Amino acid sequence: MKLCSTPAIAAKIARGILKKRFPATKFSVRANAYALTLSVSWDDGVMKEHVTQAIEWLEKDFVWENQEYNNSLYITYERNLSPERKAIIHNRLVDEKIDTEWFGEFRSTFLRSAERRLIQEFVLSDGIK
Repeated sequence: MKLCSTPAIAAKIARGILKKRFPATKFSVRANAYALTLSVSWDDGVMKEHVTQAIEWLEKDFVWENQEYNNSLYITYERNLSPERKAIIHNRLVDEKIDTEWFGEFRSTFLRSAERRLIQEFVLSDGIK
């Protein structure tokens, strides 16, 4: 028998998974029962792709602890950069003589790319242990 999952149940499961998988990052997981959504947000640390891979399966029917759940849920993800992290990334772009003024609509793409390079060089942490 399938149980009907609520956003509150999905939020509880998501919190546990994110805390276990990414212990260095503090997440905010908010459930909205009326809109059938989860809002997941965090500062710095883990990239959005890793968080999405960890919990996107909650949007569909799923099995958790030997119980089948019927689910129809939408998850939104929001990763924010702290001013300190933005400054480090901006300084790297300036060092590379990249003009950050003309980024326009591509700004987030350039910032993510520069941030990934800094993570690969161990200048910044990716929040994954």
